[in-house]
Amino acid sequence: MKTFVGIPFKNRPDLLERAKACVPLDLVDLEIVDNSGGGDGDFASYSYSQSMAYFQWVCVEENGHTPFWLFMHSDGVAQRQDFERLIEMAEALNKEGRKWAVIFTNHDVLACYNTAALQAIGGWDTTFPNYFSDNHNYRKLRLAGYEMIQLENHTVEHGVDGTGSQTINSDPHLRRQNEILFPAYAQLYWEMWGGNPGEEKRVIPWGM
Repeated sequence: MKTFVGIPFKNRPDLLERAKACVPLDLVDLEIVDNSGGGDGDFASYSYSQSMAYFQWVCVEENGHTPFWLFMHSDGVAQRQDFERLIEMAEALNKEGRKWAVIFTNHDVLACYNTAALQAIGGWDTTFPNYFSDNHNYRKLRLAGYEMIQLENHTVEHGVDGTGSQTINSDPHLRRQNEILFPAYAQLYWEMWGGNPGEEKRVIPWGM
């Protein structure tokens, strides 16, 4: 069954077009969530975590439980071989019966997610709208015994000349909003898991 790559979009349509041009449509379908407010309104207020939950829903409900799906940043750049290798690795891992959750390249600028793993933890948890959402879900997946795997020797790049997220860097309002909210969500994560990402002490959120 043909899988898909999901790309959530906020701003910098020029970089979105660049990302779209990277996607080999003979290998994967393309699912774009327009969070810019310029679409038909369905996704105007979606956060990162809501977009991820939507992609998982598409994979399970719309595509008939596709075994895995790909995610790409709208300001990411990749080559055809990166998509091919992710798909080949995911298929091999499933054939081996490995208990895996995600295959990273340049972190999650282009990544592959195991549908069953996310279903096992109740889908993508939207407790954190943006930053720390991935840490939160990866923590739950690790506690459930799922592997996080790194794809080596990839060509995936982020932003413009490796400068990182253009979604925030190109929008002063979002940048200021992030400066205010990032510390708050960092504190929430610490309170929930008893430590920063990678230093968590609790195996149950809030110690309950």
